[in-house]
Amino acid sequence: MPYSKFNVTKNKRSIWAFNREALIILKTMCDNHTATFNDFKDTIRKCMHSHCELGSLEQLINEVYSNEERGHFMSIVLSNICNRALDVDKICGQSPPLLCSGSNRSVTMSQEQVASLLACSVFCLYPMRSEQKAKNQYRNFPNPNFNLLYKSGHPRKIQKLKCIFHYFRRVTENMPTGVITIQRVVLPKAYFPRWSEVKTDLCDLHLTTGKKIEDIPSVLQIDFANKYIASALTEKFSKYKMH
Repeated sequence: MPYSKFNVTKNKRSIWAFNREALIILKTMCDNHTATFNDFKDTIRKCMHSHCELGSLEQLINEVYSNEERGHFMSIVLSNICNRALDVDKICGQSPPLLCSGSNRSVTMSQEQVASLLACSVFCLYPMRSEQKAKNQYRNFPNPNFNLLYKSGHPRKIQKLKCIFHYFRRVTENMPTGVITIQRVVLPKAYFPRWSEVKTDLCDLHLTTGKKIEDIPSVLQIDFANKYIASALTEKFSKYKMH
């Protein structure tokens, strides 16, 4: 976690204390309506302790957002993101458990905890995850920081960032009070279906466009996601998922 007592420099100085100072300075500028994208960029780089490329993030803030959207984000939404990150040690008193491969486990978090953890991702506060030299040590874990998302690349990166910042805008206006549970379910290998030996026919399939899905009982829902937000997709086709 960003506030871990083991998150220190070579001189044993707390990195969390340094990052908190950078976040407080940015929040003050946001509250005074003087923060610019360069201030946001500099804060991310200070928290990462490296000079990272932020082309997609810069394009969203400076080119895609309107003047009104940019002003609201830089003064209101970004200030709230700073608050969530600054309070992560109070909101999330311990690290969430990892749902490792091959285990039947679940983790339940409040909406506020989720927002706080994501705020840390915005500023790339999770230690030893964004550095190239840390790849071997953490190769089996996803990188929770957004540094790769911020880099220049496919236009879908812009859409993902818009989605994330819209989420923060919503929780800034009204923090949900519910909880989120993520569960990992593992099927023992002994129960794996042997598809090459299955003789059972598929059930009949019927498609209709004449009714809304809410008006048809006992059906599967197909959600055609935004092709720029879905991750595993091609440039020409939207990904779909079953519920």
